Amino acid sequence: MSQEKISVIVPIFNVEAYLPQCLDALLGQTYRHAEFLLIDDGSTDCSAPICDDYACRDERVRVLHQKNGGAAHARNVGMNLASGAYIAFVDSDDVPHPDYLEKLLQQMEDNGADISVCAYQKLFVSRREVQKNLRTGVLSAEEYLGDFIRDWNCGLLWNKLFRRDVLRGVRFEEGHVIDDEFFTYKAVLNAKKVVLCDETLYDYRQRNSGVMSQGKRARILMDRMEYYPERFELVTKRYPALYTAYLSNFADALITFARESQEYPQACGMARQLQRTYCGRVLWGNLGIKEKYAYLRALFETCTPRKADAQEENADFFA
Repeated sequence: MSQEKISVIVPIFNVEAYLPQCLDALLGQTYRHAEFLLIDDGSTDCSAPICDDYACRDERVRVLHQKNGGAAHARNVGMNLASGAYIAFVDSDDVPHPDYLEKLLQQMEDNGADISVCAYQKLFVSRREVQKNLRTGVLSAEEYLGDFIRDWNCGLLWNKLFRRDVLRGVRFEEGHVIDDEFFTYKAVLNAKKVVLCDETLYDYRQRNSGVMSQGKRARILMDRMEYYPERFELVTKRYPALYTAYLSNFADALITFARESQEYPQACGMARQLQRTYCGRVLWGNLGIKEKYAYLRALFETCTPRKADAQEENADFFA
């Protein structure tokens, strides 16, 4: 295996309770040729001094303190600082396994791939829940993009290692609540081959901070309504063979958007506009009669905002 440097980018904001476990896991990686870019995004707890302490312990750790700009901005800053031939992204409350970097790089090099993907597990207070990839082996970029509409895990960020070249011209879109969905598929569009293994190499911590206010849930819905058409247009322009499958998936999503937006007045108009914009493509596309009928029913449903259900904290989630 080569001795190329891997840049690991870690956006950090108020995670003092979990940060040491994450950083210990990074410094304990079996693959030693790495730099760890800790982007402290204006933390107000003890995260900042924790970062500085780890930088004193290991010369591979670089810390940048900045005003709060959001995780997307922090990752972009990290990408601008990165000097490695490969780039990985780790969330500061998660725990990569000791051979996370080594295994991802090994399978990438063994298969001449541009992106390497592993399985992961959700980490709860009392249990772990393994999440496997839809399939394993070496896929073309087109094949892997075809899986995006069937497997939510494809869009994840931290279960992947990227060859630096595929991130050329790709940056995180700032100002969103969700980041992965705007970013990952664009990197795949720049790739030729993706390799996936079924080995679990990353622990994704489940936290009650994910229990969201109505305003935040509305913003996530609007983010989804923004990246879905963007992804549809870019992917099907590059790979026309995926058009019908992506159109079918998009039509289903538009129906879902119309119904979910009824909980959020600020999202209703956006959902309606999307339905009208893509009505012709759905109705004249190579889709089934039932799909088109469901789309028409949703199109003529009245968008009546209603109160969203309250979310409760989960006792098996971390704080």
